[in-house]
Amino acid sequence: MQVKISPQAVEHIKQKGGHLVVFPGRSSGCCISGAVPTLMLDVHRPLQKPENYETMEVSGVTVHLDRELKLFPGTAEVALEQTLWWKSLSLNYREN
Repeated sequence: MQVKISPQAVEHIKQKGGHLVVFPGRSSGCCISGAVPTLMLDVHRPLQKPENYETMEVSGVTVHLDRELKLFPGTAEVALEQTLWWKSLSLNYREN
C-alpha cells in the first residue's frame, strides 16, 4: 500500500508531532449489523511493538503502516477536513 498525504494534512500532522499510524480497524453503528473492516488512522507514535509496522517517510511525516496492510494493492490518501474550528483527518483508500 502506498500512502499520500495532502499538504494541509502534512502541516496538521507536523503540528501534532509528525507521526501518523495507519492500521486495520472495525466500524460499527446503529445501521450496521456487526462490524465492518475499515482502514483507520491516528496521529501519534505507534502503541504496538515497532516490528508490527513498516515505517516510511512521506512528505516529511513519519508514517507507521501496519504490516498487515503492506500487501494491499492500493493507495491510502490522507486529507485534512475542517469545519469552523474543528480539524480532522480523513482517509480514502483506492485500489490500483
